[in-house]
Amino acid sequence: MKNPKRKEIQKLNVSELVSLTDEVNKPPGGMRSLLKLMAYTFMSKRTKVLEIGCNTGYSSIEMKRHSNADVYGIDINVESIKKAINRSRKMGLKVKFITADATNLPFKENMFDVVFCSNVTSFLKDKKAALENYVCVLKPYGFLVAIPIYYLKNPPKHILKEVSTEIGTEIKPLKKQDWLNIFNIQNLELCYSEDFTFKFNKDYEIKKYITNYYLSKNSVSKFSAETKRAIYEKYLNQFRLFNKNLSYTGASILIYRKLPNDYEKELFPFNA
Repeated sequence: MKNPKRKEIQKLNVSELVSLTDEVNKPPGGMRSLLKLMAYTFMSKRTKVLEIGCNTGYSSIEMKRHSNADVYGIDINVESIKKAINRSRKMGLKVKFITADATNLPFKENMFDVVFCSNVTSFLKDKKAALENYVCVLKPYGFLVAIPIYYLKNPPKHILKEVSTEIGTEIKPLKKQDWLNIFNIQNLELCYSEDFTFKFNKDYEIKKYITNYYLSKNSVSKFSAETKRAIYEKYLNQFRLFNKNLSYTGASILIYRKLPNDYEKELFPFNA
């Protein structure tokens, strides 16, 4: 896209803006979450991994870099997949990036040792159907890892509406227990759960972050001054909104294991 106009930039949802600016787009908790994921799923070069909603490839690339696993990443956004492919090639890392829908996965049953869906399921209307797809391609005794963001207290309705508009899909004020209920299906056993809250940023921190990490990118520096200003304003409004929204939320790293139907589950597990 050559010098998109201000109106075009203002209409972009989160995924489209990420693609335009080649944003890294880390999972909730960033590398801290990925280190736990890799350690607690025993990820190695013998592990076949699928990331659902890989965006521009950050998590898939980092998992490949640190474990040398056989990593696949899918995303519905064609431009994001192109960016992910280019990024992995520049780093000399072989990751298989594919344009695909989380609710219609193009893989065989029981193919992956680990399926990582981060917070992607939050953006899908039929969460149960998506979950069934994840479990279908997961091997028996394989791990499903999610990092859902949920509400600790109800946000103002206008914030929920604005976040839904910015993301491009309706967001409902789900609590942690709602997510535990969604993942409570016969074949899944919760093995690990850890809760987090988010840092609240001051306005000058947000402005400095945008200037240092976004306007200086090669993918953005090529644009005209007017376009760069529009991108700055878009990110500023977006991050201010997300900053407010995240003050009402928490997130959890949830690691599930796929079990046979006749496997005996624990009667007295730890509370999540």
